[in-house]
Amino acid sequence: MELAKGDISEAVRSLKDAAYKIREAVREMEENINNIQCRYLKKYPKFGKPLKN
Repeated sequence: MELAKGDISEAVRSLKDAAYKIREAVREMEENINNIQCRYLKKYPKFGKPLKN
């Protein structure tokens, strides 16, 4: 079964949108992890430095 050119374009747009959303979610998770780690290290400074982004 052949896909129409418009169907392929729509699928590509959907994949690009999904990839963007995944990148944003990962960035937000990394930021949250770093914030949690910074708060922890303020409370317990002897355990080291926070991770760099």
